[in-house]
Amino acid sequence: MNKVDAAAPQIWSAALHKVDLLTRRETDVFALLSEGMSNRELADRLYISERTVRGHLIQIITKLELDSRLRACIASYVWHTRRDDGRDKHETRRSS
Repeated sequence: MNKVDAAAPQIWSAALHKVDLLTRRETDVFALLSEGMSNRELADRLYISERTVRGHLIQIITKLELDSRLRACIASYVWHTRRDDGRDKHETRRSS
């Protein structure tokens, strides 16, 4: 495992603990990032300007202490696939 792979869980864990810092509209943008939408598509979906989307993305990246839109997209995907207890939504429980 290289350093990037080893650091990944800490990056997502730290970022996801800060999602509550986002405003409602930033959260709306963040939630849609996992769908791979462009800024124009996000703007159209949320009935806001593309410039406003860019502003929200800057705030999301800053507040979650990420370094790129790509990492914000990945964080959004992880956020969608995790349960509140940190397990994958698709993980099945073992019978006792």
